[in-house]
Amino acid sequence: MKKNKSTCPVIFMIICICFITGIIAGSLAEVLTENSFFIHNTAANEILPQKCSFYIMFIKNIKFGIILLALSFISIGIPLIMSIFVLNGIFYGYVFSYIISANGFNGFKEFIVNVLPYSVIRLTPLIFTGCFSSMLIMRRFFKEHSSKAYLKRESEKTKLEIAIVFFALCIIVFISCTFEMKINLPSVFYQ
Repeated sequence: MKKNKSTCPVIFMIICICFITGIIAGSLAEVLTENSFFIHNTAANEILPQKCSFYIMFIKNIKFGIILLALSFISIGIPLIMSIFVLNGIFYGYVFSYIISANGFNGFKEFIVNVLPYSVIRLTPLIFTGCFSSMLIMRRFFKEHSSKAYLKRESEKTKLEIAIVFFALCIIVFISCTFEMKINLPSVFYQ
């Protein structure tokens, strides 16, 4: 049990490092590439709050969480989970760099004031779900279990844990979508 408690902060740090690496890579990609409308549009649609129906927003915001939970059922899920955080970081870095290069300090200020609080609410359950899924993979695939009774108890415990995490993910994404519907971004973000 002590090993699991000490592993959780390490996994959290690795996920944060993957996300920050993605932000740096996304910023460099925006600086080094020509203005690609497709890349900018894809990244902006993923990161910036959009004006659309609540159902579409909910699906948009929960898809990475569902993917992270699904990856907890395969043994190579940990590198895939880290890849999702790198990809998400690339989107954030690209949009952030694009807004700053297009609008200077005003773009920076608008991003910090309008998008950062929403992003924190949106990313918190994803980081928690990524840590949970990684811990579940390590517990399931990298430990030797001896008895069938132990495996059955572990399976029941895992199902309950996944249900609780999914329910918490849905609640926080619901709050994030409610917050997103109230955000009015200036036209600076949609050039």
